[in-house]
Amino acid sequence: LIAGVPVLSEHPAGEAGVNACARFWMHSHLIALIAQELAVGEDEITPEEAFLAGLLRQIGKLPILLGWRIPELEASDLGELGYALAQAWNFPSPLASVIRGHEEALGYLPSYSLWKIATSAAEWVQLMELMLGGEGNK
Repeated sequence: LIAGVPVLSEHPAGEAGVNACARFWMHSHLIALIAQELAVGEDEITPEEAFLAGLLRQIGKLPILLGWRIPELEASDLGELGYALAQAWNFPSPLASVIRGHEEALGYLPSYSLWKIATSAAEWVQLMELMLGGEGNK
């Protein structure tokens, strides 16, 4: 949604594809909001950086959701796919490293702190979704 107006109204997979994209962005936005809150009071990163890292953390899923074909990239490693997109779009190195998602690949402290906050936020969101899903199944 941009200003309350749906941006994606058509998808190659029909309504199911549109719904999957909407769930993806809702999930990403929730991670971003939690990451922003987790970053309050941190010295190495700002809440704004944490928000962006949380929002874009799983951008490697986007080509699959949109039905893009990228033959030179393996869709099985979404972190690498996201990292390739981040590099192609000239994202800052710390953000690209967070998107890549491999803890051992994070070379310096700001990237690691950003990765840790975005990962913690994603874990919180996953837990919340499991709890809500469990309630909905009762």
